Order: sequence, then structure tokens, then C-alpha cells
Amino acid sequence: MITIRFGLILLCCFSQPVLAAEQLFTSQPSMMPELAKSGEYQVGVKTIKVTNPDQLNTTDFSSTKDRVLTLEVWYPAKTGKTADLATYEGVTRLHKPFSLQGEAMRDAMPVEEGAFPLIVVSHGYTGYRTIMFYLGEHLASH
Repeated sequence: MITIRFGLILLCCFSQPVLAAEQLFTSQPSMMPELAKSGEYQVGVKTIKVTNPDQLNTTDFSSTKDRVLTLEVWYPAKTGKTADLATYEGVTRLHKPFSLQGEAMRDAMPVEEGAFPLIVVSHGYTGYRTIMFYLGEHLASH
């Protein structure tokens, strides 16, 4: 009986609850400036890998090697709920995992007609590719 109680106490003290992705943003009031409002398009997001060939090898600074980059791409998507909403997961500098709920649809079909600008968002040296997901989603909606 004591072993069972002790086991339950340990389970309660050391178990981590599984949390759903956190929703950071809500619907905004109509009095916002025009560009602060979402655009006319639904947004899709896709994670892709590209290779930047023949780059300086930073382990020895004398040779070169291909550098694989993982990119997050946001784009205007076809209307209709055909994909799951994207969640952006990562780990903080204190090694705490997090999961944020986005508005973009993961791997949705892109809009096929029209010309759209290419916007490159760089997170900076200590960032990660989804740190400004809200900006990527917002810009792709216009």
C-alpha cells in the first residue's frame, strides 16, 4: 500500500502535462490600419530543404561543402479547408519545448493564378525559421 501511494506521489510530482499548441493572436477590431488587417488570401505553409552548394566549411575554414538549409515558405493558398492548421514547434534557449498554433494551412495547394512578390524574412543569427511565423502568415495573406 505504501509503495502504491509513493508511486502515485512520484507520478503526480514528475509527470509533465501534454499541452495543445498555444493560440497567440485573436481576431482584431475593424478600426485597425488597412495593412494591419489580414489580406484576401488564405495562407499555406510548407517546410522545404534546399542545398547551397560549395560553401565554406566552418569546421576547418579551408575546404568547402554543400550546405543544406531548412526553409519555411508561406504563400497564398486556394480557398477551402483542405489541410491542417500549422503548428510551429521549437525549444527555447532554456531548453523548454513550445508549440504555437498558426493560421496557415500546412502543405495547402497554392493559388495558381496571379503574380505575387517574393518576400524574404530573415530571423537573424540566434533565431529559428518559425520565430516570425505571424509575419510570414500575414504578408502571404496579401
